[in-house]
Amino acid sequence: LQTTMFQAGGFLGALKIWQKLLIVVVAFTIPLGILIGLLLNSENQKINFAVKELQGTIYLSRLAEVNNAIDLHRFLSVAELSGDQSVQSRRLEAVARVDKAVGELVKINTQLGGVLQTGNAVDNLQESWSRLKSEAPKLSAAQNLRRHSFLIESYIKPLFLLVGNNSNLVLDPEIDSFYLMEATIK
Repeated sequence: LQTTMFQAGGFLGALKIWQKLLIVVVAFTIPLGILIGLLLNSENQKINFAVKELQGTIYLSRLAEVNNAIDLHRFLSVAELSGDQSVQSRRLEAVARVDKAVGELVKINTQLGGVLQTGNAVDNLQESWSRLKSEAPKLSAAQNLRRHSFLIESYIKPLFLLVGNNSNLVLDPEIDSFYLMEATIK
Protein backbone atom coordinates (compact mmCIF):
# COMPACT_ATOMS: atom_id res chain seq x y z
CA LEU A 1 0.00 0.00 0.00
CA GLN A 2 1.24 3.42 -0.86
CA THR A 3 0.21 6.45 1.10
CA THR A 4 -1.48 9.36 -0.59
CA MET A 5 1.65 11.38 -0.32
CA PHE A 6 3.56 9.13 -2.64
CA GLN A 7 0.81 8.02 -4.96
CA ALA A 8 0.97 9.24 -8.48
CA GLY A 9 -1.71 11.80 -7.85
CA GLY A 10 -0.59 12.56 -4.24
CA PHE A 11 1.17 15.64 -2.93
CA LEU A 12 4.78 14.69 -3.73
CA GLY A 13 3.86 12.71 -6.77
CA ALA A 14 2.39 15.80 -8.39
CA LEU A 15 5.55 17.86 -7.82
CA LYS A 16 8.31 18.25 -10.35
CA ILE A 17 11.78 17.01 -9.48
CA TRP A 18 13.18 20.51 -8.80
CA GLN A 19 10.31 21.13 -6.37
CA LYS A 20 11.03 17.88 -4.57
CA LEU A 21 14.72 18.82 -4.33
CA LEU A 22 13.76 22.24 -3.01
CA ILE A 23 11.70 20.61 -0.23
CA VAL A 24 14.69 18.39 0.68
CA VAL A 25 17.04 21.39 0.73
CA VAL A 26 14.65 23.41 2.94
CA ALA A 27 14.18 20.39 5.22
CA PHE A 28 17.96 20.22 5.79
CA THR A 29 18.52 23.99 5.90
CA ILE A 30 16.16 24.68 8.79
CA PRO A 31 17.95 22.37 11.30
CA LEU A 32 21.31 23.57 9.97
CA GLY A 33 20.27 27.18 10.54
CA ILE A 34 19.17 26.35 14.07
CA LEU A 35 22.51 24.63 14.78
CA ILE A 36 24.47 27.58 13.41
CA GLY A 37 22.41 29.93 15.58
CA LEU A 38 23.11 27.83 18.66
CA LEU A 39 26.82 27.66 17.81
CA LEU A 40 27.03 31.45 17.39
CA ASN A 41 25.23 31.96 20.69
CA SER A 42 27.66 29.62 22.43
CA GLU A 43 30.68 31.35 20.91
CA ASN A 44 29.33 34.79 21.89
CA GLN A 45 28.95 33.58 25.47
CA LYS A 46 32.58 32.41 25.45
CA ILE A 47 33.72 35.75 24.03
CA ASN A 48 31.77 37.70 26.66
CA PHE A 49 33.23 35.45 29.38
CA ALA A 50 36.77 36.10 28.09
CA VAL A 51 36.18 39.87 27.84
CA LYS A 52 35.04 39.95 31.45
CA GLU A 53 38.12 37.95 32.47
CA LEU A 54 40.33 40.44 30.65
CA GLN A 55 38.60 43.35 32.38
CA GLY A 56 39.13 41.65 35.74
CA THR A 57 42.80 41.07 34.97
CA ILE A 58 43.32 44.73 34.09
CA TYR A 59 41.51 45.83 37.25
CA LEU A 60 43.42 43.42 39.47
CA SER A 61 46.76 44.57 38.08
CA ARG A 62 45.95 48.14 39.18
CA LEU A 63 44.75 46.89 42.54
CA ALA A 64 47.98 44.90 42.98
CA GLU A 65 49.96 48.11 42.34
CA VAL A 66 48.00 49.81 45.15
CA ASN A 67 48.58 46.85 47.46
CA ASN A 68 52.33 46.78 46.77
CA ALA A 69 52.68 50.53 47.19
CA ILE A 70 50.80 50.56 50.50
CA ASP A 71 52.81 47.58 51.71
CA LEU A 72 56.06 49.46 50.91
CA HIS A 73 54.73 52.56 52.65
CA ARG A 74 53.84 50.42 55.68
CA PHE A 75 57.38 49.05 55.89
CA LEU A 76 59.05 52.45 55.46
CA SER A 77 56.68 54.21 57.89
CA VAL A 78 57.29 51.67 60.60
CA ALA A 79 61.05 51.91 60.02
CA GLU A 80 60.98 55.71 60.22
CA LEU A 81 58.77 55.75 63.31
CA SER A 82 61.10 53.20 64.91
CA GLY A 83 63.96 55.69 64.62
CA ASP A 84 65.47 55.07 61.17
CA GLN A 85 65.45 58.58 59.69
CA SER A 86 67.41 57.44 56.64
CA VAL A 87 64.18 56.10 55.07
CA GLN A 88 62.27 59.41 55.25
CA SER A 89 62.83 60.37 51.60
CA ARG A 90 61.95 56.85 50.44
CA ARG A 91 58.76 56.97 52.56
CA LEU A 92 57.78 60.24 50.90
CA GLU A 93 58.40 58.64 47.50
CA ALA A 94 56.22 55.73 48.63
CA VAL A 95 53.43 58.19 49.50
CA ALA A 96 53.59 59.55 45.94
CA ARG A 97 53.62 55.99 44.59
CA VAL A 98 50.51 55.07 46.58
CA ASP A 99 48.76 58.28 45.49
CA LYS A 100 49.55 57.53 41.86
CA ALA A 101 48.44 53.88 42.16
CA VAL A 102 45.20 54.86 43.89
CA GLY A 103 44.59 57.47 41.17
CA GLU A 104 45.05 54.82 38.48
CA LEU A 105 42.70 52.49 40.34
CA VAL A 106 40.08 55.25 40.52
CA LYS A 107 40.39 55.72 36.72
CA ILE A 108 40.01 52.02 35.96
CA ASN A 109 37.16 51.80 38.46
CA THR A 110 35.37 54.57 36.57
CA GLN A 111 35.60 52.43 33.42
CA LEU A 112 35.05 48.95 34.83
CA GLY A 113 33.54 49.39 38.29
CA GLY A 114 29.97 49.07 37.00
CA VAL A 115 30.70 45.90 35.06
CA LEU A 116 32.63 44.37 37.97
CA GLN A 117 30.13 45.62 40.56
CA THR A 118 32.72 47.21 42.84
CA GLY A 119 30.24 49.72 44.26
CA ASN A 120 31.91 52.31 46.45
CA ALA A 121 34.79 50.06 47.53
CA VAL A 122 37.41 52.17 45.75
CA ASP A 123 36.02 55.39 47.20
CA ASN A 124 36.24 53.84 50.67
CA LEU A 125 39.80 52.68 49.99
CA GLN A 126 40.81 56.12 48.75
CA GLU A 127 39.25 57.81 51.79
CA SER A 128 40.91 55.39 54.20
CA TRP A 129 44.29 55.94 52.52
CA SER A 130 43.90 59.72 52.73
CA ARG A 131 43.19 59.50 56.47
CA LEU A 132 46.08 57.14 57.06
CA LYS A 133 48.46 59.27 55.01
CA SER A 134 47.71 62.37 57.07
CA GLU A 135 47.71 60.59 60.44
CA ALA A 136 50.62 58.18 59.88
CA PRO A 137 53.45 60.51 61.01
CA LYS A 138 51.63 61.09 64.35
CA LEU A 139 51.17 57.39 65.14
CA SER A 140 53.48 55.04 66.97
CA ALA A 141 55.23 52.35 64.91
CA ALA A 142 52.84 49.70 66.24
CA GLN A 143 49.73 51.81 65.55
CA ASN A 144 51.03 52.59 62.07
CA LEU A 145 51.59 48.92 61.35
CA ARG A 146 48.06 48.06 62.55
CA ARG A 147 46.45 50.84 60.51
CA HIS A 148 48.28 49.85 57.31
CA SER A 149 47.41 46.19 57.89
CA PHE A 150 43.78 47.13 58.56
CA LEU A 151 43.67 49.08 55.30
CA ILE A 152 44.98 46.10 53.34
CA GLU A 153 42.81 43.52 55.11
CA SER A 154 39.60 45.56 55.15
CA TYR A 155 39.68 47.31 51.78
CA ILE A 156 42.19 45.77 49.38
CA LYS A 157 41.82 42.03 49.97
CA PRO A 158 38.00 42.11 49.84
CA LEU A 159 38.24 44.08 46.59
CA PHE A 160 40.57 41.41 45.16
CA LEU A 161 37.96 38.75 45.98
CA LEU A 162 35.05 40.82 44.69
CA VAL A 163 36.70 41.55 41.33
CA GLY A 164 37.96 37.97 41.01
CA ASN A 165 34.43 36.66 41.50
CA ASN A 166 32.60 39.25 39.41
CA SER A 167 34.99 39.01 36.47
CA ASN A 168 34.64 35.22 36.13
CA LEU A 169 38.34 34.79 36.83
CA VAL A 170 37.66 32.26 39.58
CA LEU A 171 35.39 30.34 37.20
CA ASP A 172 38.10 29.69 34.62
CA PRO A 173 37.76 26.06 33.48
CA GLU A 174 41.49 25.72 32.76
CA ILE A 175 43.09 24.20 35.87
CA ASP A 176 46.42 26.03 35.48
CA SER A 177 44.87 29.46 35.25
CA PHE A 178 42.37 28.60 37.97
CA TYR A 179 45.15 27.94 40.50
CA LEU A 180 47.04 31.04 39.35
CA MET A 181 43.92 33.15 39.85
CA GLU A 182 43.21 31.53 43.20
CA ALA A 183 46.70 32.47 44.38
CA THR A 184 46.37 35.99 43.01
CA ILE A 185 43.15 36.93 44.71
CA LYS A 186 43.91 35.43 48.11
